[in-house]
Amino acid sequence: MNPSPPRLQPCHPHVLSTKQTDTGWVLHLCVPEDLFYLEGHFPQSPIVAGVCQLKWVIDYIEMHTGKPLVIKAMEAVKFHRPLLPRQFFAIDLSYEPPTTTWHYRVYAPDQQFASGRLIVQP
Repeated sequence: MNPSPPRLQPCHPHVLSTKQTDTGWVLHLCVPEDLFYLEGHFPQSPIVAGVCQLKWVIDYIEMHTGKPLVIKAMEAVKFHRPLLPRQFFAIDLSYEPPTTTWHYRVYAPDQQFASGRLIVQP
C-alpha cells in the first residue's frame, strides 16, 4: 500500500473575487487556517507576518501585470494590526504612472492591516 503524498499547505490566501479598477485591482481574500506561513508564528496565537502580507502584495501585482516587479524603494510601509487565520480581507492595488508608484492597502471594512507604497522601475 502506497502512503498518500504529503499535503501541501497554501502559501497564499484564498481568492474570493478580483475586480479591475481604473488604476489597478481590488482582491477579496480569506486567510486559510492551514497557511504555511502561520507555522511557528505563533503557536498559541497565530498571525500572518507583515513580511508575508508584503509578499502577497508583490505577488499579486506581478500576477496581474504579467511581469516581474523591480522595486527601487518602499515608502510609508506600515503594519497596523495583525491579520489572523480565517480572516476575510481585501488588498487594494493602485498604480500611479507619473511616479511609477504602486499604492497598496490590506484591509477589512472595519480595520486596516497594512499599507504603503512601492516605487518601481517603469
